[in-house]
Amino acid sequence: MSLVTRDASWRALRIAAVVIVGLGVLTVRVIVGGEAELRASDAALDSGSVDDAVVHARRAASFYAPGAPHVSFAYRRLIALAVTAEERHLRDTAVFAWRAVRQAALDTRWLVTPHEAERERAEREIARLMALGVHENAGPDRLIEARQLALMRRDEGPRVGWIVVLIAGVVAASGGLVAAIRASAGAGGRLDWSSGKRPLAVAMVGIVAWLLAWWQA
Repeated sequence: MSLVTRDASWRALRIAAVVIVGLGVLTVRVIVGGEAELRASDAALDSGSVDDAVVHARRAASFYAPGAPHVSFAYRRLIALAVTAEERHLRDTAVFAWRAVRQAALDTRWLVTPHEAERERAEREIARLMALGVHENAGPDRLIEARQLALMRRDEGPRVGWIVVLIAGVVAASGGLVAAIRASAGAGGRLDWSSGKRPLAVAMVGIVAWLLAWWQA
């Protein structure tokens, strides 16, 4: 391996290292933020402010990282607050808590919804509660319940196709730039960009695709 090629390889490794460190910092930020919101939810409950406890628990659930314990705890708290509110005949508070469950799931949706089961349950509960009317003992109005459920189940999140384009654009842009640097590395450590036209073109297409998908998703 020539000195120039070795230098280009080190550049690629440095880029990869920066990306990995960035992802690590972002993960720590998410976990710290989620735990802070849970503590704020605890404080709100201690002070008797259920609505504030719901708001902070929803934010904790929205600080999503795979396997982070604060996320599942936040969902359990929101569901418990919703169930308890209904048992105490506080329908508005129950609906508010179930809406928080649904919104947290939507906030963390990308190619998949990490808490799809919780979202579906929240939508069923919201539709049922909204259909009860003034007299809860009369039971829910099934037509209103069905309409509410249909409204909530409309696709309100990012379109999957554009998310795929966004990810592909990032991969093409980063990979194309690294390949262009390696291909254009000439003798004496100088860069000859004429040798890296093709991967550079791939990188430019990736950047355009990423910007377009970011706008559309």
